[in-house]
Amino acid sequence: MSKPIRMGRRTWVAAWAVLCAAGLAATAALQDSSASQPRPAESVSAECAEVSRRPRGNWPRPGSRARTAE
Repeated sequence: MSKPIRMGRRTWVAAWAVLCAAGLAATAALQDSSASQPRPAESVSAECAEVSRRPRGNWPRPGSRARTAE
């Protein structure tokens, strides 16, 4: 059985630095490409629009039933 190839600490650090730089470059490129394109206006369902119009203090508590207008 052959012995595994041993790599020095400097080689691992260099490989890590190259991968890190490539990841940062890819992230920057993706952010630049998505920033130049305007996002289309998405339609919101009536139910979601109703929820977004509620004042903050009127949210139902977790586990409680939502009050209905009677």
